[in-house]
Amino acid sequence: MPAMAGGAFPDAVDKTLCQVLHLTPSGRMYAHTLLSLGVSTALVGSIWGRHAARSWALGYIGHLLGDLRAPVPWMYPFVGYDFPEEAAGFGEILRHALTDRIGLGLESVLFAWVVCAFCQPSVKTRLPATPATAERLENRGK
Repeated sequence: MPAMAGGAFPDAVDKTLCQVLHLTPSGRMYAHTLLSLGVSTALVGSIWGRHAARSWALGYIGHLLGDLRAPVPWMYPFVGYDFPEEAAGFGEILRHALTDRIGLGLESVLFAWVVCAFCQPSVKTRLPATPATAERLENRGK
């Protein structure tokens, strides 16, 4: 679950700041940086532990790598970036996404993979942890 949250976090922050609140010039700004990746991963780790932090970072990095077709301000605010004069609106972004066959195909495959991953029972529910657990499971059906 942290990987999914980490993957959605950059757009949730930056798109809201740009397209909803009109506070930033781009939908890829503060949360699309290595600084934000590091700070948010450290925060997740301090609250939920190392495993959650690794999962968060994996989802976050996946998001940033997925955005490589357009400029990503990796080192902002330490390096200056030229942002477009006017950010694309939600309708324009949606229209572009629906007409990009390769991007739409990739998104569909990734979505199907996530659905399949959630439909699979976890390893813990398939494999008993101890012989005593296995015995209890066997006796349950009798």
